Amino acid sequence: MDNQRTFGWDDEISNESSFVLFPAGNYKFTVEGFEREYFSGSAKIPPCNRANLTLTVEDELGRTTTINDGLFLIEKMEWKLCAFFLSLGLRKHGEKGKMAWDKILGRSGMCRIYVDEYEKNGKKYQNNKIDAYLDPAEYPLPAAPGKPSTAWKGGAY
Repeated sequence: MDNQRTFGWDDEISNESSFVLFPAGNYKFTVEGFEREYFSGSAKIPPCNRANLTLTVEDELGRTTTINDGLFLIEKMEWKLCAFFLSLGLRKHGEKGKMAWDKILGRSGMCRIYVDEYEKNGKKYQNNKIDAYLDPAEYPLPAAPGKPSTAWKGGAY
C-alpha cells in the first residue's frame, strides 16, 4: 500500500480529479517517481525486477497528466530500457552501461503515448499509456512550457 494521507471526518478537502486524457502523440515527460518492485511473473513475463515509474506528461500548452509505466528488467524488454535511458540523456546509441536509476528523478525526455481502451465491470474506460521513449536527437524537448517548439507537435506523430 502506498503512503496515502488519511482524512479525519471534519477535514477540509479541495483536490479535485486531475485526470486528463491526451490524444495519441509525442509529448514531453518528467520522471516524478520511481519504485523498485519484484514482479512474480505472468503467462508472458517471467518473474523479474520491475521499475515502476510515475511520469508527468506535458502537452505544448503546458497542461499535464500523470502516467504510470512499468519497465520489466528482462532481455525481451531491453530495447525499452535502452530507449528510456536514451530519452533522458543517460545513454548514447551503441554504448553499454549500467542503468542509472539513481539519476532519473526530475529528468525529462520525450515519449509517444497512446489511448488505451479497456472495460471494467461492464463500463468502458480510456487512459494514456506509454508506447515508446523517443530519441532526443530526433525528438528534442520543447523550448519552454506553454511555448510550442517548431520541432515538437504534441498529439501528432
